[in-house]
Amino acid sequence: MSHGAAKDFKEGFDVLHVRYYMKYHNEFPGCHHTGMYVWAGAPGIVLGSGTASSATGVPPDGENHFMVGIDASRPRRRSEIPPPGEMNIYCYHMDQARRWGDLFFPSGRVLPRQNQGLFGEGFVARPDLVAERSRWYCYEFMVEANTPGERDGRVAFWVDGKLRGDFPNLRFRNTEDLKANHAVILVHSSRTAPNKTLWYDDVVVATSYIGPQRSAAPQQ
Repeated sequence: MSHGAAKDFKEGFDVLHVRYYMKYHNEFPGCHHTGMYVWAGAPGIVLGSGTASSATGVPPDGENHFMVGIDASRPRRRSEIPPPGEMNIYCYHMDQARRWGDLFFPSGRVLPRQNQGLFGEGFVARPDLVAERSRWYCYEFMVEANTPGERDGRVAFWVDGKLRGDFPNLRFRNTEDLKANHAVILVHSSRTAPNKTLWYDDVVVATSYIGPQRSAAPQQ
């Protein structure tokens, strides 16, 4: 079951920031996907599943698509991690280790584990984090597409104006024609359960850092 909304950009961008506020229901049990995503799709490629031209479950080849979003990993049963789960970047990129996208955690952990060390020697580890339910947060993430043939793509995200994850050394594309051209609010659940409710507010998309409503510059 999926719900969402999308804004399409005809030309697309090499760098895109998405800033939004979000709050989970106080009994939110965890979900397959939550948050916002930036997607780059070539002509004829669609984001949703169920069609021959779908990008879902299709690894990027440098010319078809890529996708990046802030997500939360639904806790496993008997896990000590509370819902909604650990915050991560869910990413479809050229070096992903499986059919589905990789999960990047601020500490440098990657799922699947085959891609551990993906971010290079200069990576700076930061503490993993879990959002509190029934509390508004300001989320922002940035997608910077790589120069074709180079490993200079980057994803970073901020929470309440503080940099909480920064992932360099990425490959998204082999052609400059593939640009970020969709911003998507997405909630997808593979299981039914009560209280799978969350709220969004004040969504902004831009080509440079936006920050919380009262902040003028990103905190490092």
